[in-house]
Amino acid sequence: MEKLIHPLGLKYRAKILINLAKIFSESFNGRKLLTSAELLSLPGVGEYIANAMLCFRFNENIEVIDSNVIRIYERILNLKFEGNYTKRANLIKPHAKKVAAFGNAINVNYALLDLSAAICLPKDPKCYKCPINLKCKFYRKS
Repeated sequence: MEKLIHPLGLKYRAKILINLAKIFSESFNGRKLLTSAELLSLPGVGEYIANAMLCFRFNENIEVIDSNVIRIYERILNLKFEGNYTKRANLIKPHAKKVAAFGNAINVNYALLDLSAAICLPKDPKCYKCPINLKCKFYRKS
């Protein structure tokens, strides 16, 4: 298993993934749909992983928030929250929930993750390339 995962840069997570695979097969009897509570009960699974699973695997219209997505929402809405990741994520969550509730959350969440990786960078963002720059308060301020 480690040989398969190593090229992905996840070698240190191989044991966790093997353990999770055992839990899935033994505890959930191969069910394809799990609840958020069931996912969160798994070792090593937090809200980000649980929501990503629910969205990308089970097609639920749910928000997927990481630090990069927080940055996008803070810039679009011209908000700057002080504090740690959890506090900032909780303040962004209501906005992200509204966006995900419109439907097609898979594409929305992928778009936000891609936007944060390619354009809405922490330093030297490429605002001139951003497809939503006219709606972005950060862009309009600069």
